[in-house]
Amino acid sequence: MSDSLPLAELVRRNARIDALGAAWALPALLVPFVLYAQGVPRDNAWPLGLGIGLAVILPATHVALFTLPQGTQRLREFLRYYELRWGVGHGSLALLCLPLALLGLVSALELAL
Repeated sequence: MSDSLPLAELVRRNARIDALGAAWALPALLVPFVLYAQGVPRDNAWPLGLGIGLAVILPATHVALFTLPQGTQRLREFLRYYELRWGVGHGSLALLCLPLALLGLVSALELAL
């Protein structure tokens, strides 16, 4: 269905989800500063990994929460919008985001232990 939607309709249906999802990355990037201010040694790089990982995980979770309840076709529609808007296909997006999300998860575990 998303392939048949005109660009204007894709924008109307997805731009807000995209913008709010991107907004989640900003507080995520502040996490290392908060952790260092709370006493984590500055030579510990795990807070940086956590911040970078959360900057991927939080927007992706936001997109999933607003698209998947309507089915995987709705998620594919969003990914089509994202590809047209930002020029990044979902394959390239996965290659970039999955390692960063994994970094965030490993960092969270390292900080918790």
